[in-house]
Amino acid sequence: MKYLPPVVSIEGTGVRRGLASPEAAILLEMPLDRMMTLILFNLARKGGVAVLARQPKLKLKVMDREKATEDYEKAFLEAIGEDGSVSQTAMQRVAVGMVKSVNEKMRGYSHKDSVNYYRQIIQQSWDEAKIAAGPEERSRVLEDNYDWMTMDRDYRTRVRDHYGTGQYYQPRWWDSYYGRPARTVPVPVVAPAGKLPAEAPLQPGTTIPAGKIPAEAADTSRVRMPGPALAEAIETDAKHLAPGLVGDVGAFTAKVTDVTNPVPVSSGSSGGSSSSGHS
Repeated sequence: MKYLPPVVSIEGTGVRRGLASPEAAILLEMPLDRMMTLILFNLARKGGVAVLARQPKLKLKVMDREKATEDYEKAFLEAIGEDGSVSQTAMQRVAVGMVKSVNEKMRGYSHKDSVNYYRQIIQQSWDEAKIAAGPEERSRVLEDNYDWMTMDRDYRTRVRDHYGTGQYYQPRWWDSYYGRPARTVPVPVVAPAGKLPAEAPLQPGTTIPAGKIPAEAADTSRVRMPGPALAEAIETDAKHLAPGLVGDVGAFTAKVTDVTNPVPVSSGSSGGSSSSGHS
């Protein structure tokens, strides 16, 4: 099941920086279903695709093909049918192309140092969440680093530890990726005495106590969602997405491996003949 082929070359020096999270997942030889969901997430975050349904069958919608800037992203969108269905055969071609591309990008670089570099990025993403001051800052970390954070082997436990309680701002990409509005609660808006946001004017003569704003004047452009709901959604992310993208991950990976790193086929008979003496 090792889909990344070995390369016979002089080990390069230096770290291969600049790989996107799905490419780093290939370098780290993460399960291919996880890598494919990373492609989907990055496209959803950019506004290129939206998840319309996860159950009983995955249904996607291409929103803007111009948002697909990488070859593998363009190929991913091509694998989505007009009815929102996903061609797993086409997704296998996406994975094969990704493996070959990453293998080529790694030529001349240190594989070991590069692997350690991307593992550090994953760890630092969680370290940033751990030291974040308050829900607002922790929400920003999740919004910016979600893909790297979920590449951690223990991300399900970590998301419960760091986001399992309290209230957090709903990430801007939530609806397009999770295919549904989050269960939300209003975010209280605090205003100085006598002042209101410009978009919520009151009648002349109305006074506002310090730190108080009438409900009809509250800013609902940003909402918060309960930590347990957030953690539950992230924990079960791959459970509903992966089957729709790759089907059975073992069979999917085997078909990719048959192309990218096939098992050597023995040739010739088993003995009896002598060599010419040259090595």
